[in-house]
Amino acid sequence: MIEPIIPTRYDTPYGRFYEHNGILKPSVTNAVGAITKGIGYDKWLGNYSSYEGAMEFAKKAAERGTRTHINCEALIAGLPVLTEGMPKDEALMLMAFKAWVDFAEPKFLASEITMWHPDYPVAGTADIICIIKNQLFLVDIKTGQHYDTHQLQLTGYGELYELVYGKKPELTGLRLSVGRGSTPSYDPKRYEYNHEGLMAAVAAFNWLNPNKPRPFIPVTIPEMIKLEDKYVKESNESNEAAAENRQA
Repeated sequence: MIEPIIPTRYDTPYGRFYEHNGILKPSVTNAVGAITKGIGYDKWLGNYSSYEGAMEFAKKAAERGTRTHINCEALIAGLPVLTEGMPKDEALMLMAFKAWVDFAEPKFLASEITMWHPDYPVAGTADIICIIKNQLFLVDIKTGQHYDTHQLQLTGYGELYELVYGKKPELTGLRLSVGRGSTPSYDPKRYEYNHEGLMAAVAAFNWLNPNKPRPFIPVTIPEMIKLEDKYVKESNESNEAAAENRQA
């Protein structure tokens, strides 16, 4: 086990990357995105009224997923989450998460744990590390369908966790959804590790993105922009000299 590294996360035109000591590694989801999620997702995208409309819907779904992740993280931390003003589907998914916790009775060890290892080609952030019935689990929360690519995503998280912390977790995707009759519903799905599949996705990502971003320092915008006095003074002196010459 090595000392955990806390990298810096960047969102770039090439997707999300994690940087440490000038070395950028693509996120697991970024690399896995080089391959299709499957025919179900492709049909949904292709049958939509327009590409722009599909992208807008996907954006809203992603934002809903982000809010649900944040609320689940708050519950794990022991904080109450107020549902007043919350969209009904998000409140129901939060209820579904609580129902899963009440059923599985996990012992939470960590949430939103970011992992970066010098010998691994990708980095990422896992949702939940917990103990269930004396077994170590890595659980990833999903607010959409189960897709085949989730196996590769969870493989990356699990292998990173083993490299950094020396223990190999079981892998589970926890789908939160709204069931029939607008009821909270959860659907956990176990996954086997698939190292070869993940490395194939990483190879495809690297092939599709040969000019990945180089290490960089983000630009910080100052509160005020002002020229140094010496430049302003020199400019004023030049203007005064020019005025004198015109008068002469």
